[in-house]
Amino acid sequence: MKQKITENAYLTFVEADGKFSFSSENKNLQKWVDTCKQKRVKLSEIHFVVNAAKKYMRNGVITAPSKKARVAPQGINPVSELNELVQKKYGQSIKTEIISYSPDIAVDVILPDGSAFTGYGENQKIARIDAAIKALEIEFILYEIRRK
Repeated sequence: MKQKITENAYLTFVEADGKFSFSSENKNLQKWVDTCKQKRVKLSEIHFVVNAAKKYMRNGVITAPSKKARVAPQGINPVSELNELVQKKYGQSIKTEIISYSPDIAVDVILPDGSAFTGYGENQKIARIDAAIKALEIEFILYEIRRK
């Protein structure tokens, strides 16, 4: 079974023992498939894989996240720090939204101005921290300075 991701990229699902493996003839999409942790999914989970692939292709992000987790400076919770800075700057809190459960958990941290930062991880907590660190690095230029 083929699922269309973009005009020239398809995911092909092949069933074996009640589970579906997936691949693509598109080189960029196949790179993303190769980095997926879960190579076989149930029929009910195919839409998660398709939605995640569409999001990667739409955002121009083809490769899956690095397995190397981002590390915050010792003793600082990046989500709390981001929320405090956002409240000072905008007078509102951040919002989080789960995007995908397959292959990894993907979470968007959305700032009140509408900018979104996507984080990935084995669970929601790690994904939320990854997204918060990205937001802090880009919006507030904090973590790059502290790492040096």
